[in-house]
Amino acid sequence: MAEEIEDFAHEYDFDSKTPGNGYRSFIYTYTCVLNCTKKMMKRISDSKSKFFADKEEDSKEVYVCSQMIQSLFHIAMGLKEMHQAAEKGFLYGRSCHHDNIITRSARFINHECFLGRSIGFQYLDSIKFPVKVLACMIACHSVYYFTKEKHPMKVIQSLNRCKYYMSNPDACARRLFEVNKHAEINFLVSFLNFSSCWPMKCLIDIMGAHLSINREFTIPTNELEIYSEKLQKKVSIPIPSSHAAVSPILCRLLSAKKRHGMVTDNGELRGWKYECQSKYLIFHVHGGGWISQSSKTHEVYLREWAIKLDVPILSIDYTLAQVAPFPRAIEEIVYAYCWTLKNSRKLGSTGENIVFVGDSAGANLLTACLIRCIEMGVPTPKGMFNAYSIYLINLVETPARFMGFTDAFLPFGLTLKIFNLYGNARKLNGPNCCGENLSPLHYCTKEEYFDANLMFEIPRDYLLSPYWAPDEILAQFPPTKILSMITDPCIDDCVDFAKKLRGLKVNVQIDILGPLIHGFLNFVNFSEDCHEASLKCMQHVAELLGLNVKDTIDTKK
Repeated sequence: MAEEIEDFAHEYDFDSKTPGNGYRSFIYTYTCVLNCTKKMMKRISDSKSKFFADKEEDSKEVYVCSQMIQSLFHIAMGLKEMHQAAEKGFLYGRSCHHDNIITRSARFINHECFLGRSIGFQYLDSIKFPVKVLACMIACHSVYYFTKEKHPMKVIQSLNRCKYYMSNPDACARRLFEVNKHAEINFLVSFLNFSSCWPMKCLIDIMGAHLSINREFTIPTNELEIYSEKLQKKVSIPIPSSHAAVSPILCRLLSAKKRHGMVTDNGELRGWKYECQSKYLIFHVHGGGWISQSSKTHEVYLREWAIKLDVPILSIDYTLAQVAPFPRAIEEIVYAYCWTLKNSRKLGSTGENIVFVGDSAGANLLTACLIRCIEMGVPTPKGMFNAYSIYLINLVETPARFMGFTDAFLPFGLTLKIFNLYGNARKLNGPNCCGENLSPLHYCTKEEYFDANLMFEIPRDYLLSPYWAPDEILAQFPPTKILSMITDPCIDDCVDFAKKLRGLKVNVQIDILGPLIHGFLNFVNFSEDCHEASLKCMQHVAELLGLNVKDTIDTKK
């Protein structure tokens, strides 16, 4: 069956020079599982003659491998059905209904077998151990989070369980499986916010490169007008007000050098001792599933970019979805960008060459911002770089989203919950298993779980799902570079959106990297492969800025 999928997988590539899509993700994952199984069988065969062979442990290994192969068989059957129903060459399925191929097949897939002994099996070697540690940390955090009596001793006890989960992968898998199925979004937010706590911020400062300017400030949300050359008049920029009170927008300015005109806590920098203003500026929006992370947590790679590119970076801390869902974040980013156009001098830039840079949810928000700017007639950036983004927020079926069942940190059920929260989805009439009135780890059946999480209707809005934007707007996009990975559940979004832009004669390029985790930019300090991928992203940004890439970046260093 894998050979049949391999026969037609090439039909969905962006082009012959850029092989990559959800079908190829399956082939790669299937190959990895076979290799793991062969190594396991050889190890068991070699240990048969040994007196101290652990037969119980061997039987557990065999069981996990058999479950993985069985689950991949059901995924393969679904992928074949998806191929037969798909529009030629396009990865997005035709059905956006909750009763589709993925949801029907999900009941037969054992997600737990991909979470314990085999977790991270599909990634490069340098990222496997960090992934395993992260999984154990999530399991430990769940122990503390779901404890009614929260006090310091409970924190210590939950940390002690990390050693237990590291040595007992089956227990870790069970815990992660139940957490992924039944825990609310607030649990995920509480864990991800750990990266924003004081000790982690200190760690970022210690491990990160030193910058002359690393300043957090707010943009006041007053009346703002931008002159539109396209409309030959001033355009009034809407003040962000959806779902919450009007408030200033938090930002962070990163720069390797102090430049003339920059505004610091001590006032504006003036005088001959400061560098002249840069012609370039990176306008950055962080990822985090619309529910977590900040400009501070993304400093792990932005600091290096600011130094090697020698370009000021403005990173926006938009309001997260649990505080104010769609479209509040987009309103804030549009306003911040328009403010930047009028006040680039305060950022140490002339504003001649501004490039949008975003990853994951941040890339989705920047694409929506670009669409909004085109609609209003506001000057657009010189280019846009998006890393592992999603462009269609609904229940549409794609091969890569199907492969999300093999992903430990972006599984299908979690993706649905995030979509429902950010998209401000309307709840439909249906069962309420695992709802707000039930305990966070209520043990419902798999059928009840999927029914409960699918009883939502997400608005069809092209600012929410940029793939649906009118062709006349998408045709006005500046040069766009998109990056994804062969193991990314969002790879199909990237490929199909790039195809659509190419069909509208937009200068678009897509780059598909090897087997890395979604969100690899946050792992640059823990994996050499992730660091090299970050430098690859930086190279794309440099090309959009028009910098001399060879003189600016040496990816071997």
